[in-house]
Amino acid sequence: MNETNTETLLAGAVTAPSRSRHTQFAVLGAAAALASSLLAPAGLRAQVASPSAVYQPTSHPITVFVVGSGGELYDNYYNGSEWVWQTQGIPHSTTNLATPSAVYDPDSNPLTVFVVGDNGILYDKYWNGSAWEWEVQKHPTGTTVFGSSAVWLPAEFPLYDFVGGANGHLYDLYWDGSAWAWEGQGTPPGSTVEYVGGAVYDPASPNPLYVFVVGENGHLFVKYMNGSTSEWTWRDQGTPPGTTATYVPTSVYQSITENLSAFVTGANGHLLENYWNGSAWAWDDLGAPTGVSITSGPSAVYDSSSNNPLMVFAVGSNGHLFVAFSSNGTSWTWRDQGIPSGETGLSAAAGLSAIYDPTSTNSILAFAVGSSTGNLYVNYWNGSAWAWRNQAQP
Repeated sequence: MNETNTETLLAGAVTAPSRSRHTQFAVLGAAAALASSLLAPAGLRAQVASPSAVYQPTSHPITVFVVGSGGELYDNYYNGSEWVWQTQGIPHSTTNLATPSAVYDPDSNPLTVFVVGDNGILYDKYWNGSAWEWEVQKHPTGTTVFGSSAVWLPAEFPLYDFVGGANGHLYDLYWDGSAWAWEGQGTPPGSTVEYVGGAVYDPASPNPLYVFVVGENGHLFVKYMNGSTSEWTWRDQGTPPGTTATYVPTSVYQSITENLSAFVTGANGHLLENYWNGSAWAWDDLGAPTGVSITSGPSAVYDSSSNNPLMVFAVGSNGHLFVAFSSNGTSWTWRDQGIPSGETGLSAAAGLSAIYDPTSTNSILAFAVGSSTGNLYVNYWNGSAWAWRNQAQP
């Protein structure tokens, strides 16, 4: 696999949003009116939620999946000349979907998106080369699931989707070469799974597959696959300096330094990085933009062609989109990306997803949802400056 594919596949993998166990079960166990209120906050127009962007070089390079105001799945893709909305519907056995996680697989069906129904069942919809098809993946024995973080691994079992269980365990669903199989990953040491996210492939490591989760105790945990034995191991990354971790983590592999980083939001409103420095894991406090705190989970993206290859997007307490960027992975600068014209702010609860497109002058794109209109927006680098585009709604 060449370097460009590694970076772009990971860019799609790291952007998958998910919800905490408690939030997800509030939806699962409540009436339809409550589910609708989560998708369309009081006083606001119905909105899309949980964008998950993916890059695929085979056809339409950028596709972003969202949950619509009625709980259906949609995608918004660039067809080479304009952005187009497409309805993906909803499986017949559920009424509301949550937390789409899209992934590109060059070895099989090129594009797959995993979603969780309000019945706690995992589904996927995939492009078979000529049409979209739904699959019902059910759930592990004895529990329902929440959240979703999909990743492609160029190995015997190429596609994984990690989810949390109602019992606080981590699970993965993987393709074993002929069928889908569930695998229990247990609970983090001394805790249970609260937020699932940050599944990432590291081609430079003997342990190629990692998934980061936040525990109920506010610790960041990672479970990784031993490349020699295919056995899984938990590691407690501890808590960020002076605070605890919250919201969904994101992770990214950096090909230039061959390092792995995970980013989390702290309970103190700071953005924090947990990274492999070549010999050990270390924490770095990136702080927060002047006068605001971070109120969303972050979304990290890596572009080796940029002077500032590592970028992390997040929504601030003033509703603005912010990006922290670094040229060397150790010194960080914040930039206020503002808000789209006509919006009062961005919805931190609706999620965001950043992606790198190596084929376009619009190389970095960050998708977010407006808090007053409920529209999908993209903040992108046009080759010389940052700009906003209104993607509207399905």
